[in-house]
Amino acid sequence: MNEDYYLEKILNYVNENLSFDIREKKRKRDYAYGRAVYYKLCRKHTGATYDAIGSLVGLDHATVIYGVNITFLVAVKHEEKLKHIYDSFVFENILDIGRLIYLTKELHELENKILKDYGKQY
Repeated sequence: MNEDYYLEKILNYVNENLSFDIREKKRKRDYAYGRAVYYKLCRKHTGATYDAIGSLVGLDHATVIYGVNITFLVAVKHEEKLKHIYDSFVFENILDIGRLIYLTKELHELENKILKDYGKQY
């Protein structure tokens, strides 16, 4: 599973819990706050760049940075539902993401071993 899979998974989770699509080009508070939760989850739980996170919702990296650093904090302070969505995702997916991190480390170790062994042959 690649990075895009997890970005989509987070996007779908946020959309389902909010009952609207945060990709819609609306500047209403609910949409901005929902996108901020999506940004924060993506940054915390994937290796995705700000550009990759923003591209899925049609926004640029600067908007994502602002959303992660400012809007998210305001959103979870004033909207209990958003804090619950964020915390629920973390709780429900911690094992899945932890497994991904473990497998990624294992893959890198295996790649290094293969490269090291391959280099010895020549």
